[in-house]
Amino acid sequence: SGANLSNADLSNANLYAANLSYANLYDANLSGANLSYANLSNAYLYAATYNDQTVFTGVIGINALDPVAAGMVFVPVPAALWLFGSGLGLLGWMRRKPTA
Repeated sequence: SGANLSNADLSNANLYAANLSYANLYDANLSGANLSYANLSNAYLYAATYNDQTVFTGVIGINALDPVAAGMVFVPVPAALWLFGSGLGLLGWMRRKPTA
C-alpha cells in the first residue's frame, strides 16, 4: 500500500487481490492487467490507461468501481477510426451525387 507506480508499465500484469490502497498509479499502463479483487481504496488513478482486456472483477474501493470516473483513459481501437472515416467518406459521396 502507498506504492509509487506512477508511469509504470503494468500491461498484462497479474495483480489479483493485490493491496494497492493509497498507491500512486498516475499515468500507469494497465492494459490487459488482471486487477480482480485488488484493493484500490484511495488509489490515485488519474490518467491511467486500460483496455477491454483489463479485468476489474470484484475490485475493492470507491474509485475502482468506475474507472472512467476515476480519471482513467480508455485506449480506443484503431479500427474505429477507419469506420468513422468510411462513414464520413460515404456522406461526402452521397452529397456529390448528381440530382435529377
